[in-house]
Amino acid sequence: MRVFVSSTVYDLIDVRAELEQLLRELGISPVMSDEKLSEFNFVFDANSIETCLLNIESCDAVIVVLDQRYGPLLGNYGFDDVSATHLEYRHAKKHAKPIYFYVRDRLEADHNVTQKNKAIEGVKFSWVSTKDKGLFTFLKEHRALRADSHENNWFSIFTNVVDLKASIRQHFEPVVKPQVLLRAIQENRFPLFTSHFIADVETFAGIQSITCRMVLKNVGLVPAFDLKTQWQFDNIEVETTEIVAPNQDCTSTLIANIAYGDVNVVFTAEYTSTIGVTVRERYKIKCFIHQGTLISGATLEQRTYHNTPPPTVVIQDP
Repeated sequence: MRVFVSSTVYDLIDVRAELEQLLRELGISPVMSDEKLSEFNFVFDANSIETCLLNIESCDAVIVVLDQRYGPLLGNYGFDDVSATHLEYRHAKKHAKPIYFYVRDRLEADHNVTQKNKAIEGVKFSWVSTKDKGLFTFLKEHRALRADSHENNWFSIFTNVVDLKASIRQHFEPVVKPQVLLRAIQENRFPLFTSHFIADVETFAGIQSITCRMVLKNVGLVPAFDLKTQWQFDNIEVETTEIVAPNQDCTSTLIANIAYGDVNVVFTAEYTSTIGVTVRERYKIKCFIHQGTLISGATLEQRTYHNTPPPTVVIQDP
């Protein structure tokens, strides 16, 4: 997933660096005109503004961050008489790109002042300077609500870069997690278990029982955390293994009295990965004796993936 980050640059250089790092952590390719190591494609037969607009067209989404500066107007250069960020926003809308809009709380406070005053000439703002009042026009344009339009006019308020990163993580993590999971599976960086079911008839003190064993083996190249297995039969308790290393086996056992007749039971397994995805598997187990012969089998009925916090490691002082 490619995401274009649109904002003024020099006043937000540290914020943009933090956002680049966050997007990479989320598995997103950041597209940033000021970062040589980002996924920004330089077009050498186009000017800088045109190059930014072309990059937006190749992105999957656009992040817009508004803070204290609006930026120079581009009207004298053949573009709309707005700032580069404002122009990029309009271009993203034109090409129906999903836009994630973030506004500094101090800018929003000044904008609320403009909403309460019919004329803002002579009004002094606590955050926005006179030369940057185009920010108010920008905000008004984004927040406009039209009954005949399906355009997104939502925005998020942030106080500092910590707030901003938390909002972006909240908005993007559910979107990119399936792609991150698929890539991890393809590159064998995700714990995956094979299953092997074994059933035997055993006699103890004259009583026949069926012993069911489910052997799970981590065939991935990374460990699984908090493996929980359970037989949904006669209130069998959950068994937990904190860490299952690559190529490690875990065996869960159920002993069922033959007096129950045919053994029809559900076996479940659940484990967590380092990327914050929990896997839940459900197996249907069936065992019965036919003409003195034990017939048994296990069928994987369901495997689901769930978005959960990554496992935590606690380090204690000696």
